[in-house]
Amino acid sequence: MKVRFKASFVTDLQAIKDKSLHQRVKALIAKVESAQSLLEIPNLKRLRGGGAFYRLRVGDHRVGLAVELDVVLFVRVLHRREVYRYFP
Repeated sequence: MKVRFKASFVTDLQAIKDKSLHQRVKALIAKVESAQSLLEIPNLKRLRGGGAFYRLRVGDHRVGLAVELDVVLFVRVLHRREVYRYFP
C-alpha cells in the first residue's frame, strides 16, 4: 500500500522520547507498506462515525490512520488518553 504522512504525525513522533516506541512505530509503518490490503494489517480497528478512519495500538499510544482508495495517511500518534481529542 502507498503510505503518506501528515505534518501532525511527524511532529507527534518527534515529541516522543521513548526509543523503543519509535522502533515499534517504524516496524508498524513497514507492515502497513508491505500489506496488500487492510485485512493484512494486524490490530487495525475502524473508528465509529463517518469516514474511513482507523487506529492501531502501540502500547499506550495509538496511531490514527485515514484511508483513501489505496493510500494510507498516517495522521496522529498520541497517548491513548489524548488521541481521540485530536483525531479524527
